[in-house]
Amino acid sequence: MNKVNYDNTALNKLGRGLINTGTCWMEIPTSIFKVSKEKDPLTGTTLGTAEGLVNGVLRGLTGIFDTVTFILPPYNKPLMNPEYVLQEADQATKDYLD
Repeated sequence: MNKVNYDNTALNKLGRGLINTGTCWMEIPTSIFKVSKEKDPLTGTTLGTAEGLVNGVLRGLTGIFDTVTFILPPYNKPLMNPEYVLQEADQATKDYLD
């Protein structure tokens, strides 16, 4: 039996779309952590929130796009980097707490 590379399937694109649509709001705390670490907590709260809102809307829209067009290739080319917001949130939290 041949093994199918999940990364190059419509299910990968559908899953990515659903996950990014559902977790797009996580861009806000991620950006707050990131900007607070780079600048200061006040700037992180203000500028980080604004940046997070913009990134969240973009991630949500790309998630909807991936979900609606999941049947169309390419399947392994995410529209946003990182592919999932939680990848960056996890790293941002670790960096902030260090």
